[in-house]
Amino acid sequence: MKKMGEKYKISEKIIKTIENSLNDLCNCNKEKYIQNILSSRLKCESRQVLTSSQFPNIEVDLYGNDYAIEVKYNAKYYSGISQVLIQKVLFNIKNVFLLHVKSFLNESFINAFKKLSEELNFIGILIDKRNKDLMVFNNR
Repeated sequence: MKKMGEKYKISEKIIKTIENSLNDLCNCNKEKYIQNILSSRLKCESRQVLTSSQFPNIEVDLYGNDYAIEVKYNAKYYSGISQVLIQKVLFNIKNVFLLHVKSFLNESFINAFKKLSEELNFIGILIDKRNKDLMVFNNR
């Protein structure tokens, strides 16, 4: 039970920070700028390389004590999924997030992203810049 509470606490902190940063994130036009804003506000490392003696290195966009966040800007709905799965499976990071910031979101993108986040068990976050909308999926 304690772990679920910790996971919920971590995800709520991250989601709240993103929500409070929505205007700034919607003004960004590069993935790196989004990473810089969130790393500063979450007080976590940006573009951190994880190493292992068993597996190849991987770069994590945002890396905190108990979580990793992959950030994508105007990318395809499936972009970043391999990174969050690698972080989860090979590097044993339990709390993985995939954040997509898009100039415009359509229903098919949202549906596919939501289904993938639920089936692959990561927390998916979408931001529609045009409407300044924030959507969160699989936040249990």
